[in-house]
Amino acid sequence: MGFDCYGLNPSNPNNVVKPEAIDWDNKPSEQDKEKYFKEIDVYEEAVVGSYFRNNVWWWRPLWEYVCFSCNDILTGKDMEQGQYNSGHRISATKAKRISKRLSKLLANGTIDTHDREMRLSYEKSNVQNKEVEKERNDLKVKVEKEVGPNIVPANYPEPYREEWDKIQSKEDWNGHYPFSKENIICFAQFCEGSGGFEIC
Repeated sequence: MGFDCYGLNPSNPNNVVKPEAIDWDNKPSEQDKEKYFKEIDVYEEAVVGSYFRNNVWWWRPLWEYVCFSCNDILTGKDMEQGQYNSGHRISATKAKRISKRLSKLLANGTIDTHDREMRLSYEKSNVQNKEVEKERNDLKVKVEKEVGPNIVPANYPEPYREEWDKIQSKEDWNGHYPFSKENIICFAQFCEGSGGFEIC
């Protein structure tokens, strides 16, 4: 699952022509698909405000930071709807203000500090999650010896199912949501040139 942000009126000072959408119903050849994707990449690189994408793991911490740092720009509805693929729109004025705010936080080092803190937290969480994974694997071996191979945790007999649940509860979900300064920079640039955007 991912989050796709589409610029509503992206800045295109060089009038780069957007490639014509491919007709998927016509079953395009691999060559046609490859050509189209290359052309789209060129267009999106030239028209930075046209498109921004993150998978769910990257989007959550990015949007959380945007909401925290721009809570006087975004409404409660903006902040909530930005967590879903609902097609919610952020106006051109808000997009410009978000970009300006993020650029200011980048310039004064605030985002560097946040980036360091998030990286440390992420690394610590992953150390813990490796231990959790080892416990899960050890339990799986034990269960398969008793019950047989290819059994999924939902079908573990007691007391193993309860033991699985206890192991699962130790998972630190912070270890699944990375944050990076570079992602903020890309999003700020997108916002600046987007003319407002839709979150899908």
